[in-house]
Amino acid sequence: MTIGIVAVINFFSAFVQASSGFGYAIFAMFFMPMIIPFQQCSVISAATIVVIGIQMTISLRKHLNIKKIILPMTFCLMTTWLGVYIINVTDVNTMKIVMGIFLVFLSLYFYITTKYEIKLKSGLIQGTIIGLLTGITTGMFNIVGPLLMLYYYDNSKDSLEFKANIEGSFLIAGLYSLCLNLFYVKLDIFLIKAIFASAAGAILAGIIGLKVFKKIDKIKLKYIIIGILPLMGLILIVK
Repeated sequence: MTIGIVAVINFFSAFVQASSGFGYAIFAMFFMPMIIPFQQCSVISAATIVVIGIQMTISLRKHLNIKKIILPMTFCLMTTWLGVYIINVTDVNTMKIVMGIFLVFLSLYFYITTKYEIKLKSGLIQGTIIGLLTGITTGMFNIVGPLLMLYYYDNSKDSLEFKANIEGSFLIAGLYSLCLNLFYVKLDIFLIKAIFASAAGAILAGIIGLKVFKKIDKIKLKYIIIGILPLMGLILIVK
C-alpha cells in the first residue's frame, strides 16, 4: 500500500514537471515525507529525477542546446554539495519557508517581465549566479527548475528548446544529487521497490505531460509558470 501511494505521488509530481518544465521535487518532497522518512524521500526523488531527465532529454534531444546549459550547470555542480551541507546543519522548516518566500517573489518577477517585456540576457555573470543558486536549491530539496527558468526562458528560440534545456539540466543535477544522497542512505528492498514503482509512474506521467506541453505556446506557458510558482511557494511556507 505504501509503495502504491508513493508511486501515485510521483506520477502526479512528474506530470507537473513534464507539462510545465519544473515542479516535480517540490510536490514529491511535500507529500512523500507524510508517509515515509525524509531521507528515503530524498533518495526516491533523486532517482526519479534521473528517470524523468533521461526520458525527457531523449524525447527532446533534437531541441537540446548544449552550449546554453554548460555554463549554469557547471556552477550548479560546484554548489550542490553546499546545499546538502546547509540542509544538514540548519532547521529544515526555516529553509523551506525561505525558499517558499523566494518562489512567491519569483512569480512576481515573471509577471513584471512578461507585462513589460523585460528579458534576462544570457551571459557569464547571469549564468554563474543562476547556476550557483540552483546548485544550492538542488542540494537542499532536489529543486532544479525554478531558478534555471530565469536563465533559459528568454534565451530559447521556442518552448521546446526551453523544455529540452530544462530537462537536460534536470538530468545532470539529478545524477549528482543521487550520488550525494547515496552516501547517507543505504538501499534496501523497500527503497528499490519504491524507486521502480515511482519511475514507472514518472515515465507514464512524462508521456502524458509532454503531449500537454507541446500544445502550449510560449506566452501561455509563461503565464502558467506565473500561476504555479506562488502555489509552490505557499506549499513550502505552510508545510
